[in-house]
Amino acid sequence: MRKYLCDFTLLLGLVFLLTSCSEWKVAPFIFNLKGPIVYCASSNSKVYALDANTGEKVWEFYTGQPINASPFFVDGVLYVVNQAGKVFALDANTGTQKWAFSTGVADGYGNRYSSPIVAEGLLYVGSTDKKMYALDADTGLKKWEYATGGEIKSSPLLYDGKVFFGSYDYSFYALDAKAGTKIWSVKTGNTIWSSPAVSAALGIVYVGSADQNLYAFNSGTGDKVWAFPAGGKVDSSPFVAPNGLVYVGSRSRDHKVYAVDLLSGQKKGEYGANDDYFSSPVVANGFVYIGNDDKRVYALNAAYLAEKKWEFSVG
Repeated sequence: MRKYLCDFTLLLGLVFLLTSCSEWKVAPFIFNLKGPIVYCASSNSKVYALDANTGEKVWEFYTGQPINASPFFVDGVLYVVNQAGKVFALDANTGTQKWAFSTGVADGYGNRYSSPIVAEGLLYVGSTDKKMYALDADTGLKKWEYATGGEIKSSPLLYDGKVFFGSYDYSFYALDAKAGTKIWSVKTGNTIWSSPAVSAALGIVYVGSADQNLYAFNSGTGDKVWAFPAGGKVDSSPFVAPNGLVYVGSRSRDHKVYAVDLLSGQKKGEYGANDDYFSSPVVANGFVYIGNDDKRVYALNAAYLAEKKWEFSVG
């Protein structure tokens, strides 16, 4: 199994951590500052709660299958989905299971990379059975499901009463978050692995596609605002920064991270590396932090990208 360089997880602008992916999958760290506890999801099928000060294990929970998706923490509950598509709700303090729900499976996998999100009492998660699910966050009961024409590896985005996500049927969807009915969908030229991001100020959602474009869509209508042509597949998830730019990585011979104007779609900068950008960038303190499949992490000037502050090898 190919191992991917991890994303950074940035919480409340306070902390970000980096780890190589010999054990951990994408963005596996979630912080509970009240503990303080850090929650780690692993490819060894377990979730760990660690004391953030000492590193001592507080509890662990065995899910039965490797975990590729990021967990989600809210209101004292940790939500985790394993590779078999089973969603768990765990008491964040004790690790006790509150409920579990199984999505459908395809080719032995129910979930590879779609991470859950919780809002207004509902949990949303995609599955390789081609469906997006909404579950009651307290009980795990299914509220609705929506079938697409392809596997869903994209993680959902909640904004303005809508659920946004991409599918392997080449389409990008906006559903009513409460009812699960389709508001709009648009077709791209290839599969969508990328998870969307939004500029609330502009009402625009951004998502990448394997057709080598980063797209900007009107969140209300689905009208295309622009499409930025990268030189390779855009499976990295975009990051919308407060400086008016959206950042995203590419792969498949291109190996670049781009800075693109949120409104015009014009390229403002780029930085090339030696391998694919699967991981998603994070912007903080005027720098873009992003991992690459060359086993390095790069800190780049957010304004120009070509100016590298440092790189770190996880070797």
